[in-house]
Amino acid sequence: MELKVHRGLHNLSDNINNVPEDMYIANFEPKLVECRTIPPERIGINGEYDHDGLSKRVRLLLSEQLPHSVETLRISQRGRVVVVIGPWVMEEMAQKIITLCLQVEGATSVEINGVSLVPRSRSIGHTEPNQYLLNAS
Repeated sequence: MELKVHRGLHNLSDNINNVPEDMYIANFEPKLVECRTIPPERIGINGEYDHDGLSKRVRLLLSEQLPHSVETLRISQRGRVVVVIGPWVMEEMAQKIITLCLQVEGATSVEINGVSLVPRSRSIGHTEPNQYLLNAS
């Protein structure tokens, strides 16, 4: 890269339009450089910036993979943590939800609040004492 400087220009108040041609840097082409990237937890469904992008992408994946099982769940996020809030869920369903949540780019952990887990034996009508109900809240 060749740099040519005109010695006659000493004052900052000189008009930029009057700068001699030999003062410009040869072969200089301005380029737009993307200095900032969107954090994975802030990427929306269509790749745009979205403050709640992770939770929206998790909700979309869960609604596709487990359509009727997540209708009553509220999905939110705290940074890269997916927060699942809702009523009764079978243990195996909770495990599927956690596995799917962690597959979404940007999710590092899953927090389950206010979800009562029902063991499989309880969910099919087997009467067990209430101590087998695990409250994750």
